[in-house]
Amino acid sequence: MSEFYAPSGFARRPADFYETPPELVGGLLSGLQAMGVDPFYALRSVLDPCAGDGAILRALRGVSQVHGSDLHPERHPTILAGRKPIDASKPVPIEKLIRALGVSSIVTNPPYGRESFDIVANCVSMLASVPKLSLVAVLLPIQWQAAGTRVPLFRSPRYSGAITCCWRPEWIEGTGGGGKIASCWFLWANPFLGMFAARNVFVAKSEALSALSKVTADE
Repeated sequence: MSEFYAPSGFARRPADFYETPPELVGGLLSGLQAMGVDPFYALRSVLDPCAGDGAILRALRGVSQVHGSDLHPERHPTILAGRKPIDASKPVPIEKLIRALGVSSIVTNPPYGRESFDIVANCVSMLASVPKLSLVAVLLPIQWQAAGTRVPLFRSPRYSGAITCCWRPEWIEGTGGGGKIASCWFLWANPFLGMFAARNVFVAKSEALSALSKVTADE
């Protein structure tokens, strides 16, 4: 996270591991609905290639068949027991995994360091490599888009817009939220999902929590 922000007063965690607050996943669900996309279809089978302890996967269990991989599975044995390390920035292992699992979407919160570009670019490239893949949704700081090297990603014909989560989540337990990181889901999709023009939507925390509660109630 130090690529974007001044020191927060907290020690930076190994591999930039910060558990994804579940309401941000609710923001994705609410935002897709606002874009006219059925999240139960778009997210029917999901891979998180930077799964960490599985926070995104747990939040999506009421919507999707969920699958996870990580570069450091040994750090998260509860969710990734017995899994081999997979580098999300490398095309071959991720493509093999997508094809083996038959997933419809990639949904992930990658590390925010310099490797984030390689991970996002690789995941987006999978939309061309695996035509049945419908959606790539990546949670990043809203400022992530403001770098010249990332312009090609946002000029891609598959770029489909962004879902801004209009609150400051609690990334470090016990801090109460309100930090400096404003979060945004950036979306890329194949045409058959129906997202033909890039759109930006804005989701309030109450809307995200409502979308998440409906999914939880249906489990």
